[in-house]
Amino acid sequence: MLLAVLVFLMVRSKPKEYESETEIFTGIASGLNLTNVDRTNVDFFATANAYDNLLNIIKSRQTLEETGEELLALHISLDGPTAEIIGDEAWNQMMELLTPELYNELKSPKGIDSCLANIRNWKTKNYNTFRGKIIFNQEESPYSFKAISKISVTRIQNSDLINIKYKYTDPGICKSTLEILSKVFIRRMYEIKASQSNNAVEYFRKQVAIAREELNAAEERLKQFRIQNNIINYGEQTKSIATMKEQMEDEFQKELAVRASNKSALEKLESQLAVNKQLIKFSDELLEKRRELAKIQAQITTMEIYYNDLSTINTLRRKAQELRAELSDLLTKRYQFSRTTEGVPNQALLEEWLKYTLALDESEARLRIFDERRRYFEKLYNEFAPLGSLLARYEREIGVAEKNYLELLHSLNQAIMRQQSDMISAGGLVVSVPPYFPLKPLPSKTAVMVAAAGVVGFMLPLIVLVLLEFFDSTLKNPIRAESVVGKKLLGTYPTLKLTKADRGVDLEWVKKQTVGLSLQTIRLEQYIKSKQVSRPFFIAFLSTRAKEGRTLMIHELANRLVMLQYRVLVLLPDDTPDLDDPAFYDRVVYKNDKSFEGAKRVEDLLPVGYSSNLYDYLFMEFPSLMNNMYPINVSMQAHMHVLVARANRTWVKADEYLLSEYSRSVNTEIRLLLNRVNIDELEVVLGEIPKERSYLRKLLKRLVVAEFKTA
Repeated sequence: MLLAVLVFLMVRSKPKEYESETEIFTGIASGLNLTNVDRTNVDFFATANAYDNLLNIIKSRQTLEETGEELLALHISLDGPTAEIIGDEAWNQMMELLTPELYNELKSPKGIDSCLANIRNWKTKNYNTFRGKIIFNQEESPYSFKAISKISVTRIQNSDLINIKYKYTDPGICKSTLEILSKVFIRRMYEIKASQSNNAVEYFRKQVAIAREELNAAEERLKQFRIQNNIINYGEQTKSIATMKEQMEDEFQKELAVRASNKSALEKLESQLAVNKQLIKFSDELLEKRRELAKIQAQITTMEIYYNDLSTINTLRRKAQELRAELSDLLTKRYQFSRTTEGVPNQALLEEWLKYTLALDESEARLRIFDERRRYFEKLYNEFAPLGSLLARYEREIGVAEKNYLELLHSLNQAIMRQQSDMISAGGLVVSVPPYFPLKPLPSKTAVMVAAAGVVGFMLPLIVLVLLEFFDSTLKNPIRAESVVGKKLLGTYPTLKLTKADRGVDLEWVKKQTVGLSLQTIRLEQYIKSKQVSRPFFIAFLSTRAKEGRTLMIHELANRLVMLQYRVLVLLPDDTPDLDDPAFYDRVVYKNDKSFEGAKRVEDLLPVGYSSNLYDYLFMEFPSLMNNMYPINVSMQAHMHVLVARANRTWVKADEYLLSEYSRSVNTEIRLLLNRVNIDELEVVLGEIPKERSYLRKLLKRLVVAEFKTA
């Protein structure tokens, strides 16, 4: 209720708000795109990403700050309030923010653009000053990015439209802010797209120029290499050289055979002309003609192989024919009347001898030319062999450079296309629905907020209580303790530290009641077993941990039994501290040592002069199970076992394990005595506990128990 009142007081003086909205067509999903003109492929992920970028740019600080600056420039350019742009109250607020001096300083007769320049110059110098902060950084100022950041930007379903809404206390400012925001946003989108695309295009232009220079350099190196090594077409040239060499080798081998044949025939003829051989050999004129003929024949062979000049070859052939005729005439005259050793006429043989002699000379001349040709081919092979790998390397360099150039050129074309596409898409942002001037303020939400505050004020404490209860892992109350520990409850005992909420509680009455209930259960148990067991009724008090309150519980129960005329003997460890409250029972201490651990009977722990048979009840406190050992024989003799545990502690696996092991050494049931229980939790056992309660607490309590009665 208090929260609802506070909310009402806070919101009742809040000024009414006006709302306007505008719609902008983006063309992202269905607009023209040069990279996908026919719109056959729609990338939904890219579309969603584009819309995210769009919305973030609208909400960006720079966009909002530019909008605030232009809105202030628009207002300063006016001579007074105008309902469509700024109302009277908003005008007065602006003058309070600026002060008349600053207003006159920023105002310019040249128009809005000049005012805007003045505003930006002043903002740069004075942004961190007090005046600059309240104008451009305070939420109450319509020119601050904090105020304008309250715009709501959403995409209209899956369309190309985005909706922008804005609320403000002045309808003119509401409409003007949306108009300026739309203009600033569209301009910024164009600038971002242009900057992004220009950077990419410029980068690829530079890379294409570098790649072109590298390609030209590689081609120039190949060109110089071909010129230096006389290479026109390396493949064809090497193929031609190989073919010519093979042909030359064939002709060379044939010529060798011809020479061998001519030489053999000549040797046979010379043997037949043995008598006149010396005359033939040493005839100066004949030898001179023969040498001249051999020289001409060599010239003919050279011309046929290298130059293929027909006119020169024919001239040389005619001259050779003339020399052959002259040689024939000389031989005919010399040996006209001679015969061979066999009596054969020499003329026929001489003609044959001359024929083969000339053929042999011609063959040897051709063989010399072929030998030179072979050496030429060997030299040519040695020169061309290493040129192939160098030529391949230069061609690879050109290939790599050309591929790199073409890739970069393709990327440049793509970047240019993307640039033009971005320009088209950025220019495609159109305000399809201009912002309207709101005539009525938005309905007040005061009633809703007050009601919500009332509900929250009621539910929040309840939720907190439920959460505290849910996350509270302590034993806490008798019901939870029985469930967690797994042992039946013997009784409870209250906490001795009362809170403010427990003021007025009669603690002594609560202690008396809880101890009485516990004793009632013990006496009932003793009565049931009285026919089976002899005196005294032996009760073992134990706990899994130290400082659980065993001594106090024994003290309270023993004193109450003594008041009921029962004789009680209490056995305590020698390290048990003394209590302030007087004890009316007999008390004996034992040493927690090996004698205790090895005791077979309770009597082994009693000093001389004590007999347990003289007592009605025997209460024995066992040391904590977690830190000490206990006599198993003694524990098995107990008629009843009482586990003492604090309500404000947690029950963990170690406690569960220790209690489980102890249960194996006893013959009777273990009962739970819950100590230090909060007063409110004792109502489960004692019923409603008398104490002072406020009217609200009484009402809530009765609501919980469904007792709708007058307090």
